[in-house]
Amino acid sequence: MRKNIKKLILLSICVAVFAFTANAQDFYGTTDLKKFRGGYDKEMRDKATTPLTEEDFPFFKGVDYFPTNKAYRVKANFADTSEQKSFNFPTSNGNIKTYVKVGVLSLLPDSAK
Repeated sequence: MRKNIKKLILLSICVAVFAFTANAQDFYGTTDLKKFRGGYDKEMRDKATTPLTEEDFPFFKGVDYFPTNKAYRVKANFADTSEQKSFNFPTSNGNIKTYVKVGVLSLLPDSAK
């Protein structure tokens, strides 16, 4: 049972990250990393869309990113599951967000060496 819980948590995190990334790229209209990061940073600085609290907002100086490194890219197959029901997922600041599982990524052999 413990393994199933770990798998469920990992899958939930992957789905949430993928869902956010896919929506953000569509929202910013680009797959260009520099443009995407600029749009995300702008969204974080906007009080209407930021997840930052009122207390933290004045101290926010921007999102820090690691430099890109193509060595960390992996190849994967994507299976669309967008017909799934939504689910609630707790965020790091204690809010509950509703997500929809949009797909499953399956890593291809030798892509994560």
